[in-house]
Amino acid sequence: MKLENIVVNTLVFDEYLKKGVPQHELISKISTLGIRKVEVRKEYIKNEEEFGLIQEAAENFGMELFYSIPELLFEDKMIENCKMKALFEEAKEIGASYIKMTGGYAKEITQKNVDFINRLIEEYEIKGFTVENDQVATYSTGDKLLQLVRILKNKGADVSITFDIGNFVYVQEDPLENAKKMSDMVSVIHLKDVKQNSLETTLLGHGDIPIQSVLNCLPKDLNVVIEYPCGIHPLNVLKQELNKLLDKERV
Repeated sequence: MKLENIVVNTLVFDEYLKKGVPQHELISKISTLGIRKVEVRKEYIKNEEEFGLIQEAAENFGMELFYSIPELLFEDKMIENCKMKALFEEAKEIGASYIKMTGGYAKEITQKNVDFINRLIEEYEIKGFTVENDQVATYSTGDKLLQLVRILKNKGADVSITFDIGNFVYVQEDPLENAKKMSDMVSVIHLKDVKQNSLETTLLGHGDIPIQSVLNCLPKDLNVVIEYPCGIHPLNVLKQELNKLLDKERV
């Protein structure tokens, strides 16, 4: 794995976020490791001022930004157009090139839905719009996400999958088998290890997911997002996790 493909999600600094440290202050810390891509989480943005501060920090430290939005794209029907546009506007305000939402579930996906998504992607110059599996079994199994994305793509949607390796364990599925099925639809990987029995997120190699085997089933040179808490000394732990990824025999 190459360093330029690694993205750090601000959840790595969970202990800082719990204490109220704003995300723009984390960008400089991440830059010290040579990382140039950060995934910012919408749920930790507390006020309008932070959007501009995040963009400023990203520009100062040469960071490409990903925007993680914990909203369902579809909840029977697609999220309202005005709300969808507002989310893309937020991405613009922080200077994000990539947007991720949760796939969700749909009774019907119309051509108007698809055309609207594509218009927003073009208007806001988004390099990648992805939908992700989360931890809700009713709509985040591999088959259900794959079905949703296939319908979208068959109608011409410029959309792909953020493949969250760990989340499949929470819906009692095998990440490796899903990687084999979904590989050609994946453009971003969310990385975490999970202990099968306790469903505890843990450091790479400390859980029950065959991380390297899963990665080997997915396309090479994708953006790989480190997305799990790294404790009270997150920078030190993050260095160790990066070493694992850059030396694949240790994962």
